[in-house]
Amino acid sequence: MTYSPHSFSVTLEPLEVKEFPIELVTRGDLAVGYQAGTPLLSQETATISGPASLVGQVEKVRAILDISQVRESINRAVTLTAVDSANS
Repeated sequence: MTYSPHSFSVTLEPLEVKEFPIELVTRGDLAVGYQAGTPLLSQETATISGPASLVGQVEKVRAILDISQVRESINRAVTLTAVDSANS
């Protein structure tokens, strides 16, 4: 009986925890005749944790709210995205 690989390596990194303000971006156009007030988030910051090399790449946390053709007040869950210096 043989097996492969005979050995392997595991790289460990320190865990990093960092807090970021949430940047809310609105997309889309409201229905004609409507105006949006200032959006309010249920929390203003997000906590990111993970390997220090990855958390260190995060520049900001963004939430995108689509307001296309909205005709009434809305209360929606938004997805948070960690954004690096290249905006990706």
